[in-house]
Amino acid sequence: MTNAVQTKFQSLSDRYSLQTGWVPLSGIQGIIRALIEIRRYDIKNGLNTSAFVSGYQGSPLGGLDTELLRAHKSIDNLGIVFQPGLNEELGATSITGTQLLALNRSSSVGGVTGIWYGKSPGVDRASDAIRHGNLIGASSKGGVLVLAGDDPAAKSSTVPGSSDATLAAMGLPVLFPGNTHDLIGLALHGIALSRASGLWSGFKVVTKVADSTGIFPVGADFNPIIPTLDYRGTPYHHIPDAELLGAHLLELEERLLGIRLDIAKEYIYQNKLNPTTRSSNARLGIVAVGTVYHDLLTALANLGIADSDDIAMKKMMVTYPLDERDIIEFANGLEEILVIEEKPAFVERQIKEILYGRAQAPIITGKKDDRNNALVPSHGALESDDIAKIVGRRYLSRHRTESITKYLDKLTKIDSRELLQVEQRTPFFCSGCPHNTSTRTEDSNIVGAGIGCHTLILLNPRGRGEITGVTQMGGEGAQFIGMAPYLPGKHFIQNMGDGTFHHSGSLAIRAAVAAKIPVTYKILYNDAVAMTGGQRVEGQLTIPEMIESLYLEGVSKVVVTTDNREAYDGVNLPRGTAVFDRGQLDKVQSDLSKINGVSVIIHDQLCAIEKRRRRRQGTLDAPKTLIVINERTCEGCGDCGDKSNCLSVEPVLTEFGRKTRINQGSCSSDQTCLQGDCPSFMTIPNGPKSHKPIALPNVDLVKPNLKDFRGATNIRLVGIGGTGVVTLAAIIEVACILDGKYSRGLDQTGLSQKAGPVISDIVISSSYEEGSAPLTSGGADLILGFDLIGTAATKNLKVADRDRTIAIVSSSVIPTGRQVTDVKHAKTPDSSAIEMINEFTNSESNRFIPAQELSDILFLDQIPANVIIFGAAWQLGLIPLSLEAIDGAFKLNGANLKTNQDAFAWGRIAITHPDKISELIDPMSARNQPTHKTLTLVKEALPINEQSLVETVAIRYEDLIRFQNKKLAKNYLSSVATFAKSACSKFDNPTKVIDEFTRGLYKFTAYKDEYEVARLHLEWVASQNYSESPTILLHPPILRSLGMKNKIKLNKSAAVAMPILARCKVLRGGKLDVFGKTPIRREEAKLALEYRETITKALDIVSVADYALFLELVMLYDKVRGYEEIKLANLDRYRARVREIQDTLAQSKVSKA
Repeated sequence: MTNAVQTKFQSLSDRYSLQTGWVPLSGIQGIIRALIEIRRYDIKNGLNTSAFVSGYQGSPLGGLDTELLRAHKSIDNLGIVFQPGLNEELGATSITGTQLLALNRSSSVGGVTGIWYGKSPGVDRASDAIRHGNLIGASSKGGVLVLAGDDPAAKSSTVPGSSDATLAAMGLPVLFPGNTHDLIGLALHGIALSRASGLWSGFKVVTKVADSTGIFPVGADFNPIIPTLDYRGTPYHHIPDAELLGAHLLELEERLLGIRLDIAKEYIYQNKLNPTTRSSNARLGIVAVGTVYHDLLTALANLGIADSDDIAMKKMMVTYPLDERDIIEFANGLEEILVIEEKPAFVERQIKEILYGRAQAPIITGKKDDRNNALVPSHGALESDDIAKIVGRRYLSRHRTESITKYLDKLTKIDSRELLQVEQRTPFFCSGCPHNTSTRTEDSNIVGAGIGCHTLILLNPRGRGEITGVTQMGGEGAQFIGMAPYLPGKHFIQNMGDGTFHHSGSLAIRAAVAAKIPVTYKILYNDAVAMTGGQRVEGQLTIPEMIESLYLEGVSKVVVTTDNREAYDGVNLPRGTAVFDRGQLDKVQSDLSKINGVSVIIHDQLCAIEKRRRRRQGTLDAPKTLIVINERTCEGCGDCGDKSNCLSVEPVLTEFGRKTRINQGSCSSDQTCLQGDCPSFMTIPNGPKSHKPIALPNVDLVKPNLKDFRGATNIRLVGIGGTGVVTLAAIIEVACILDGKYSRGLDQTGLSQKAGPVISDIVISSSYEEGSAPLTSGGADLILGFDLIGTAATKNLKVADRDRTIAIVSSSVIPTGRQVTDVKHAKTPDSSAIEMINEFTNSESNRFIPAQELSDILFLDQIPANVIIFGAAWQLGLIPLSLEAIDGAFKLNGANLKTNQDAFAWGRIAITHPDKISELIDPMSARNQPTHKTLTLVKEALPINEQSLVETVAIRYEDLIRFQNKKLAKNYLSSVATFAKSACSKFDNPTKVIDEFTRGLYKFTAYKDEYEVARLHLEWVASQNYSESPTILLHPPILRSLGMKNKIKLNKSAAVAMPILARCKVLRGGKLDVFGKTPIRREEAKLALEYRETITKALDIVSVADYALFLELVMLYDKVRGYEEIKLANLDRYRARVREIQDTLAQSKVSKA
C-alpha cells in the first residue's frame, strides 16, 4: 500500500462508488463500504448471490441503518436488501433464514450474505437466536457477519460492553478490527471464513472504530486462501442443517466444536489475520488486541522506542479461536509476552493455555505482571497514554531508556495538574424535547427510568420523582413486581419510549398486568427513535391501535396527553379514551395513581429533533412566529426555564444583571416558555424571515502563511452535541482529500448529541500514517474551542502543551442545562475558563472571539459559530489546508453553503479587522454609554475615582431619569455617594461593596411597574433588527385580580398603548396611579427606602472582620427577582435572610464590645 493519498474523489457518493483509490470514511461508512466490497467480490467471481442486512440500532452502531438508507443509490444495484428488525433476536432469526435458502431449490439466488447488527446488550438479547443460527450454520455461498457494537466505556450505554466471550461461547470466531481500514479487509475475510467453515463470524466493532474517521485506500484485490480439511475421510463442506433434535443435534454440536472451528483456525493462520512484526533480537513480545494496536504504535512513538529491535508485535485482529502454531511461533525466543487488551483477560487466557507447560515458554503478563501486581486494567477503555505507561514500565524493567523516562515524567506532570473547577457540561434534553415536560412528576412518586432519551432524567433528576434507576430495554416496570409486595400502598410510575414499547416493552406491561401491581406507564410517543438517529419505529402502531392493544392486554385505563389537543377533535378513540392537554399531566397522573392496577398515559408529542428535521425537509410547517425576550424587562427569575426545562431559554449576563434570552438557532417553538410568569415575552410574525441579513464588509482578506507544525497537525475540536461539531470535522476531512492530504480522527460523542460535550480529534498529514485516533496528553497543536466551558474541561486541557498548543476559542458562555433550569446556579464567569485555557496553552498566540453572539447577530443561529472559529484559525495560518479545498468541501457538503462560506469569511475578518466585529456585538452597548456630562457629575460625587464604578453609577443615573425624572436620579446619586464615603472610611478596599450597593439601590428604585415595562419595551424594540412589529404578551396584576388567568396579546394596539402608558409614569405613586394599588406594587414602592436603611444601619455597626457577611447583605438584592407572586415569594426569602444577617451582625458587635 502506497502512503501517498491519490484519489479521484469528487463527490460524497464517491466514498461508495469509486472502485479503487482513497476515500474519506467513518467507521459506520466503512461497514457499508465493506458490504459493497463483498458484493463486488461475488459479482466479479460470477456468483449469483445477494446480501441481506437486519438488526436493531444501538450505539456505537446507532447510525448504521440511517447511513444504509442514505447510501441506497450506491447499494441498490448490488442486490442488497435492508430490513431492520423489530428487535435484535428477530433480526438474527431472519439472518438464519437467509442461510437456509441453500436448502431450497426454488431460491432465486445461489446464496445470501447475512449481516446482523446490534449493540452488545443486543448480542445478549439475541444470543439464543445467534446460537441456533450458528449451530445450523452458514452456507458456502452465503456467510454471516454478526456485527457486535461494543461500548467499552459506556459512553452511550447503561452497561459497559464487551462481546468477545459471549460470541466465543456460542462458537463464533471473533474478528476485531482496529480501525476502518482494518474493518473493510477483515469483513471480507469474515465472510470468506464463514463460507469456508459454516460458522457465523462474530465481528466486534467498538466505539473507537465506529466513531472514527479517516482517509483510506479501498478496492484492493482480495484473494483469500480457502483451506479444506477432511472430516471422517472426506473434505468437509458445511451445509446448513436446521434439524435440531435427537442424536443428530449432538452430531451438529460435534462438527461445530470440531471440524468447523478447525477450519476457522486454519483460515486465520493461512491468511495471516494476526500478523507479527519482529526482529531476531526481540525479547519482549507485545500482543495488541484490536484497537490497542494503533494506540500502541502511537505510544511507542511517544516513548521513543518505535524502532526498538527488542520488541516484537502481534497485531491481534482475530481474538478467537487462536491457532496454536501461530502463538508458538510468536513465543519462540521471547522472554516475555505482554498481552494488552480491554476488559477481562480473553486473549491472554488462550495464550496461557496454549503455552502452558512448554519448555522455555516466556512469562505471560497482562492483567497482572510477573509479580502478580495489577498491570492492564480490566475496566473502562484503554487509551494510548495508558498503554504508554504500561509498556514504558515493562520496558524500563529491562533497559533504562531516557526517552521513556522523559515521556512518563511528562504524563505524570500532566496528570497532576491543578485545574480550577469550572461548570461541567452534561447531556440534557434537547430544546423543545417532549421529555422536558412529559417526564415530570411529584417528588414523592417512585419512578422507573427507561431506555431512550428520557433516560437523561438520571442526570437531571429535579422534578422527576424518586428515581429507582433503569432496567434493560424491555424490562421497564418489571422491577416493581419485586418491590410492590414490600411497599404497600405505593403507586409506581414507569417511563417507556414508543420505540421500546414496540421492541419488547409491551411484554413488560403484560407482566405488570399479570402481577396486578399498581403502576402507571407513561409511553412517550415521539414518532422517532431519536436517541440513535431519528429512525422510524419498526412495526409502529398508531395511537388508536396502541390503545386497543393495551386494553386487550388487560390495562385498566388509558389516557392520552398531547401538545396538540386540536388534532384529536373529531377522532373517536377506542373505549372512550380521554385526551388532555399536556398542561394537565400532573392532574392526570394524580387521578391514575388512585387506580389499583395498571394504567397507561400515552404522551403524544413529536420529537424536537425530528420536528426540526421535517421542517428542513418541508414536510412540516415552519414556525410562523419568532419568540423573543426583552432582556431589559426580564428579571432573570428563571420561571420560564423552570416551566419549559428548555435549553433554548438561556441565561445571559448583562449590565443590569442576569437575564434570559431565547437561542433562536436551537429554538423549536415548543412555546412552553411562554408560560413563564412575566411580561418580557414577545412574538414576531413571519418567524426567522423577520431577520434582516447583514452583508460582509468590503475588506481585503490576505491569504496567511501556514504555520509549520513539524509534520502532522493535531487538532482537537471541542463543542456541544447538536451544534455541528461532527459535521465540521467531516468537512475538514473532505478538504484534506481534496488537497491530497491524509487525515485520521475520532468523534467522541456518546450521549453528547443531547447537548453534552463533543470532541472531534483530527490528525492531518501529507501521507498515510497508522496510529491512535484520539490525541494524547500534550499532543494537540491546535484546539478549536466552540464551547468555552468544554474547552476548559480537564480532559481537553490534558491534550494541551504550553509551548505547543494554540487555542482559538469562542468566548461566548453557553449555559448548561443546570444553569438554564436552576436560577440559583450562577453562570460560570468566562474569565475563569479563559484563565485556565491560557494557563495550559500558548497564551500569547491564543485568540478568543465571541462567536455565538456574532453568529446570532449575523445568521439568527448559533450553529455557524463553529465555522467562524474555523475561519479565524485558518486566517492565522493554523489549518494546513488550501482555501480552495475548504470551499470545495463546503460545496460538497451542500447544506447551508452560503451561510458556511459567509461564516468562514467572518471568522477571517475577526482576525484581520476585529473592529468590524466590535461594531456588531451588543447593539444596546452604545445606548448604555453615559454622556460625558453625567460621567463628570458622578466623578465629582464619588469619593473614589475608579472608571468601572463611575460608569456603573452613571448608566443607572441616566436610566433613572428615563424611569421617572432627574430629581429621582439625583436622590439616587446622593445616596450612593453618602454610602460610598461611609464605606471608604470603614474598609480598606470598598469598591466591590460600593458597586453592589449602586446596583441594589437602582434595582429597587427602578421597579418594573406597568409604566416602566412599557418604556423598556419601546426602547428594546427600537434597538432591535425586526422587520415586523412584535406582539407583546402581558398579564398585569390588575387584570389578574379581575380573574383573568391567561396573558393578553398586544400587537397593533401596542404601538398606541405602549407610548401612552410609558408617558403615564408621571402618575407613579400618586392618587391617580391605579396600578400602584395592588399589593405587589405597594411592596415594590417601599423597597428602595427599606434597602437603603437596612444597609446604612448595618454599615454603622459592622466591623472589618464581618466584611464578608456585610457584603452578602448588600448583594441580597439580587435574590429579589420576578414578577407578582414569584417576586413576593422571593421577597419573603430576602427579608428572612436580612433578619438573620442583622441578628448575626448585632451579636458580633456585642461580643466585641
